[in-house]
Amino acid sequence: MITNINISNTATFGITPQIINNLKKINFFFGANGTGKTTISRIIDDPYLFQSCTVSWENGIELEKRVYNRDFIDRNFKSTLKGIFTLGEQEIDNKNDIDDANIMKDKLINDIKFLSITLKGEDGKGGKIKELEDIETEYKERFWSSKQKYNTKLTSAIKGVLDSKVKFKEKILFEATNNQAELKPITDLENRVLKVFSDKPLVEAQIIPDIQFEKLLLLELSPILSKRVIGKNDVDIAGIINKLNNSDWVRQGISYYKVNDGICPFCQQNTPENFEKSLNLYFDETFETDNAIINSLVSDYATESIRIQQIIQSIIDLQSEFVDIEELEREKKLFDSIITGNTQKLIQKKKEASQVIELDSLKNVLETITSIITSANNKINSHNTIIKNLSSERIILTDQVWRYLVDELKNDVSSYSNAKNNVTSAINNLEAQIKSKNTEKQTIEAKLRDLEKQTVSIKPTLDGINDLLNSFGFKSFKLTKGDDGKSYRLVRANGLDALNTLSEGERNFVTFLYFYYLLKGSQSETGITTNKIVVFDDPVSSLGACWT
Repeated sequence: MITNINISNTATFGITPQIINNLKKINFFFGANGTGKTTISRIIDDPYLFQSCTVSWENGIELEKRVYNRDFIDRNFKSTLKGIFTLGEQEIDNKNDIDDANIMKDKLINDIKFLSITLKGEDGKGGKIKELEDIETEYKERFWSSKQKYNTKLTSAIKGVLDSKVKFKEKILFEATNNQAELKPITDLENRVLKVFSDKPLVEAQIIPDIQFEKLLLLELSPILSKRVIGKNDVDIAGIINKLNNSDWVRQGISYYKVNDGICPFCQQNTPENFEKSLNLYFDETFETDNAIINSLVSDYATESIRIQQIIQSIIDLQSEFVDIEELEREKKLFDSIITGNTQKLIQKKKEASQVIELDSLKNVLETITSIITSANNKINSHNTIIKNLSSERIILTDQVWRYLVDELKNDVSSYSNAKNNVTSAINNLEAQIKSKNTEKQTIEAKLRDLEKQTVSIKPTLDGINDLLNSFGFKSFKLTKGDDGKSYRLVRANGLDALNTLSEGERNFVTFLYFYYLLKGSQSETGITTNKIVVFDDPVSSLGACWT
């Protein structure tokens, strides 16, 4: 059966998905015309025509669908009607075999459902699969918790998996199976790790990263530094401001003027009514934009200079034997001095935007610092090439460290393996049973198709519909077999085609009879006895009802 229908961006339904769930075996939808009942029936009939809609089935098993709506009538009632194959009254043995096969198929479907629930749970998020996930999570935490006490003294030998609980668990399990190193006492391991993995000449030195200073040099050349940022010239007060060259002074006074109730903060006299407006026009959007650029420049310059200062200081703090620390410290002092002077100039520019300033360039000092780092890295590369023989010792020691950790965690490793093996075995068994049941179901379904082909006929439906037409007083037309023997024709008593001359009532009645018999059969020679989903969307009276 259908478990839920997700509808969006279709017909009367908007972009926000509407989910119809908690569906039962029988469901009734009622609403006025245009509220979406027919749309629901069409989505059930063929969801692939509706890209933003989905129909979910119980256990993922989609059933045959029979949808009675206007589309059904338009699709089926043409010059000839497809024949409806049903089981004949003869061939009793075949019918009994079909019944037995259907019983077996239903049992297999139930078995598969039960096995699937055991494997994945009712909602697909439980069962043995969830049990296995819980085991992985539990032991991931156990292994991670146990390794914490070895972090400080053995970390250098087991780098690469200490940033992830999952990686650490996988490494422990791998080493538990594959590590054949000699088991050494922890004191011996700790002493050797300090030597082999120390920062002394016994180990390879780390390359010093280059300092990226291009952005700082670009900030030094910002065009705003050489621009006199003043107000708009065509304002009535622009003349006096430009004459006195006190744009910056006036700008600073605005904040005091605004809180002084229209009185000049400098002369304490009342100002004209349009004075504030003139100030605002003078310091226009262009002026504010330029000031924003200055503020951004000051902030960016401070951020970049601090970043580079911190990087240089961190290199000094390493006290690496490969770095000329004295020279680097001298260059840092020069760098700091230039930064201090440039920062003062930027502050002045921010305060007096009309002033033109030029920053002292850091290019030479930064190139010298880069040269120091390049020289140090060349020495490091040479050093690392010399001590290549340490690699084999590190490999041996690393294996021995992992061997020790695995031995410390052997009880957890053992209990994990047992728990996982038990659940994995159950999962494999369930999956094998589901696969076997599905194969058996497919065999039964193939047998059903063969049995149905031997037993089916379109004549029982033809006779049944004609009998019902006659009993309800529809005597002016009837169904006959088509020329191909697999279809029907609606004809009058004189043998002429009746389909296009039926009244609305006659047409509605015969289409419903045709659908009714289709519920018991199929338009092909197979699939007659399969379970079906039936939808009635009343195309006769349009009273606003839809049944599923």
